Amino acid sequence: MQKILLTILLCCVALCARDVLRDVQVGNSSFDVVEVAKTDAERAKGLGGRDYLPDSNAMLFIMGAPGPCVFWMKDTLIPLDAVFLDATGKVLLIQTMAVEPPQASTETKEGYERRLKRYPCNGMVFSVLEMRAGLAAELGLEKGTRVLSLSAWRLI
Repeated sequence: MQKILLTILLCCVALCARDVLRDVQVGNSSFDVVEVAKTDAERAKGLGGRDYLPDSNAMLFIMGAPGPCVFWMKDTLIPLDAVFLDATGKVLLIQTMAVEPPQASTETKEGYERRLKRYPCNGMVFSVLEMRAGLAAELGLEKGTRVLSLSAWRLI
């Protein structure tokens, strides 16, 4: 019985574990912690459910094959900047995403998801870096800025 419980615990830890980059240089600043969302489940969860994101933290979504993508704020409690990046770490677009009203008790899941605002980027998006809303401007990020160093990309 103990072996089964230990196996279940280890599986849960492995499923909940997320890759993390540390001390990622972004312009003249750096993030202490950048969580990496590479799987469909990690990308779907994203920063949803969190009520706080320190300025020193961010989340990097690895999209797989480069191409257009769309983000939304499903179950997200804090406003965010989404910095859409190409495969070299260069900024394609920055979108500031507002908090959406939560799903109403009378609303279906499909109805809730249908009403959420979409934040698209039509470029060849390789990844998206999410951070506190307004922080991208404070860091001086704009279209064409190279955000992540090549050494950070090799860790992914």
